[in-house]
Amino acid sequence: MPDGISNNLKENLMAASAISGSLFNYNNSSIQATSQQIRQEFQQLGTDLQSGNLTAAQQDFVTLQQSVPQSSSGSQSNNSPAGSGR
Repeated sequence: MPDGISNNLKENLMAASAISGSLFNYNNSSIQATSQQIRQEFQQLGTDLQSGNLTAAQQDFVTLQQSVPQSSSGSQSNNSPAGSGR
């Protein structure tokens, strides 16, 4: 392989490596921030339930549901009781 092609390939590989490393760091930071947010919202839900503030607890629950990332598998859970599949 001529040196020009070899150097170009090395540069492209290094650039791709740098991009993938940046994406990994971004995703890792994003996951940590989301995890912290969910933890705080869950603690708030517990606080509101313990204090008997059901209106706030309901809102906390809605907020918590919206904060949790949805599965990308495309499947949905069936929340109906067992045996009621008719």
